[in-house]
Amino acid sequence: LLMKPPELPDKADHVIIESTYGGKLHPSLEPIESLSEVVRDVVRRDGVLLIPSFAVGRAQTILYCLHQVFKKDPSLEVPVFLNSPMSTNVTDIYINYSLGHRLSKKQCEDICGDVRFVNSVGESMRLNQRPGPMIIVSASGMMTGGRILHHIKEFAPDKKNGILLVGYQAEGTRGASLVNGAEELKIHGQYTPINAKVYNLDIFSAHADQKGLISWLKKLRERPKSLYIVHGERASMDAFRVKVRDELGIEAEIPSLGEKVVFKS
Repeated sequence: LLMKPPELPDKADHVIIESTYGGKLHPSLEPIESLSEVVRDVVRRDGVLLIPSFAVGRAQTILYCLHQVFKKDPSLEVPVFLNSPMSTNVTDIYINYSLGHRLSKKQCEDICGDVRFVNSVGESMRLNQRPGPMIIVSASGMMTGGRILHHIKEFAPDKKNGILLVGYQAEGTRGASLVNGAEELKIHGQYTPINAKVYNLDIFSAHADQKGLISWLKKLRERPKSLYIVHGERASMDAFRVKVRDELGIEAEIPSLGEKVVFKS
């Protein structure tokens, strides 16, 4: 939604390709409308919507989408807090280097006009005493740490609130536990009940799905000498390896941890 499309490959002797969604296809949902439905659901309950988000790229995309949601339906406009110092710094970069993405500097400034930036620990703590409706975007995206955990402890036990997951949730993370229906999460040594409604919109993930990865590979003018599949869980990598073999006729390899490969011209 924000970044310019990747340049198409021309020729490569060797290809190393990620496979986060190597075994999946993204659902064909419209992101702005999908987010709007979540916001509407939580706002009508006067709830707090927590959005765990990666600081670089994802947080800015979510702020843009929220701006579009409020623009289309002003009745949904509620206070939005970006509670992540790194996210705030990255947002400044988006404003100052607008040639690197799709938005103009004016658009970036308009988006930020909807947002209250939280930097100090004291400000972050006071958010937990604030009633809804409101939206808090905070790191980390998979809830492995960061300020979002303090908000989860405070707001997740109340069923009027919501937790929106907007990216890939790796196995073993709290985010993955929520996707799998966990009724409680261990945070700071104690278990927090999850009564808030959990929403999962991984359409916001920056990773291409299987179709997108295959489409990118098809743009190569010549078949590469080798293709290595990395950055994915084993099942995802293996599914993508089979797809590459069946559709492109390339025998891809999945390197082992610590394996060394020498590429020769």
